[in-house]
Amino acid sequence: VLRGSGSREGGTVIRQVNHLPPKNPNQLFSTPYMFIFKPDKTSSPNITRITESAERETFWITVADASRLAVDQWIKVYMRSPEAIDEFLAPRSPERRWKNLFDEGITIDEEHSIAEIQGNRIRLNEPLHAHVNPAHKWPVRVYPHLESNGSPVEPESLFEAQLALRLGKLPIWLNTLHKEWETLRKIPLLK
Repeated sequence: VLRGSGSREGGTVIRQVNHLPPKNPNQLFSTPYMFIFKPDKTSSPNITRITESAERETFWITVADASRLAVDQWIKVYMRSPEAIDEFLAPRSPERRWKNLFDEGITIDEEHSIAEIQGNRIRLNEPLHAHVNPAHKWPVRVYPHLESNGSPVEPESLFEAQLALRLGKLPIWLNTLHKEWETLRKIPLLK
């Protein structure tokens, strides 16, 4: 466990003393990591599947079974299909030498958090980046991720930290702003 004491005077400095050469000198990307932050479990099993089309830049998906999903849960919306190549690359055509693309198919892998669940309809906090065609078998998967690396920092945001640094303390109006923001977050988006 690494625990720092801040970045100001007397704070923690991480200095790399020894050079980390690549494991293979011909592949610079084979250099070992100095630090690795990863979740304990990295498998991403399927939870359910998408059953209806969803347009790009929209927030709603419909799934076969939402019983294992929850608001604020992080999920992967995933698709790998050779049949989807033409749909995603149109009006261009892939080159025949892209053997891996033709063998395994095009892959879409998006991470989203769940904002709302209505039956089997799921509203995402972030818009979809790709059109979802259920004919290409889109599973919804577990998204293993990290949260809260390290100790909580006061204040929480860079904006607040800059205010505190420049003013010597946080202004009273900031607490009111936090309450207003929480109220706004609870208002449902238009469908």
